[in-house]
Amino acid sequence: MKLLLILPLAALVAAGCTYKKERDAEGNKTYSVQPGVETKAKDPVCGMQCDPKTALRREFEGKTYYFCSEECRNKFKAAPESFVRHY
Repeated sequence: MKLLLILPLAALVAAGCTYKKERDAEGNKTYSVQPGVETKAKDPVCGMQCDPKTALRREFEGKTYYFCSEECRNKFKAAPESFVRHY
């Protein structure tokens, strides 16, 4: 059973996810940035910080957007205007 929980987390880390799930003293879920990971890109769908060197990416209107997972990239692909703020 533990293997089933570890594999999805490993896939996110391999895709450029920079957060590590943990639990605090009361058992609540917490997240911390993994040491040594460059966090300069923000996933426009979920808001997670991604390492631009390893994250999934997609171009839209001449700008590159980075994603923590295939699911977020697919949501962006379906309706990019809803995730991009125009100033």
